[in-house]
Amino acid sequence: MADLDNDGWPDIFVATGSVYPEVEARWPDYPLKTPRLIYRNLGNGKFEELIEEAGPGIGAAHCSRGCAFGDFDNDGDVDIVVVNLNEPPSLLRNDLRGDRNWMKVRLVGTKTNRSAIGSKVLARYGGKSRRKA
Repeated sequence: MADLDNDGWPDIFVATGSVYPEVEARWPDYPLKTPRLIYRNLGNGKFEELIEEAGPGIGAAHCSRGCAFGDFDNDGDVDIVVVNLNEPPSLLRNDLRGDRNWMKVRLVGTKTNRSAIGSKVLARYGGKSRRKA
């Protein structure tokens, strides 16, 4: 889960793919490679599935095993790196448009902990709060 659209609500991303390649040969309805899944949090306890709106990186079939979230291109939105079985990893760049806000924080420790390791950040905005450790 990560806030993929910078609206303050955590969205869901699922890296998918079958575990056994032999299954597809016997049962074609259960392919080895499948599209990834992404769900937008509507903020009211409900989620909306996005496939075509999310772009070809989501809808393309891969045998994915895991993912990591981060702002890899340093533009204020969360990008995704996906580990795939028997193929290179996928970098899914998130290019948000519109007036979504974001904040970049650089932590610098004092005295002995100059890298601010173990620091916590609490941000309060619009009646919500977000804590990162």
